[in-house]
Amino acid sequence: MARMEQGSPQMEHMLYFQQMKKSFKQESNRLKATISELTEALNESEARIRLHLMQEKVLKEEIREMERSTKREVSDIEYVTHIVVVVVVNSSFPSLNKVI
Repeated sequence: MARMEQGSPQMEHMLYFQQMKKSFKQESNRLKATISELTEALNESEARIRLHLMQEKVLKEEIREMERSTKREVSDIEYVTHIVVVVVVNSSFPSLNKVI
């Protein structure tokens, strides 16, 4: 193999390619670090989404339970009102008792 002389075009090309190789290696390492950071951020975001979905499910169930409870309370109030009306009517109009 022929020996390259310092300052020769072959030597300049060799140095240029070594610099390019070093530059590509640095860029590759930088991009790998960026990919790693983005992957970590993505994993954290997915975990937060899962948590939010679980919270949404729990909150929706709590809302449904509150709605059922409110309906029961309304029904209970209607029932008590009906009983009070019957008692008041019966005590106020004893003659209606005989008819009913």
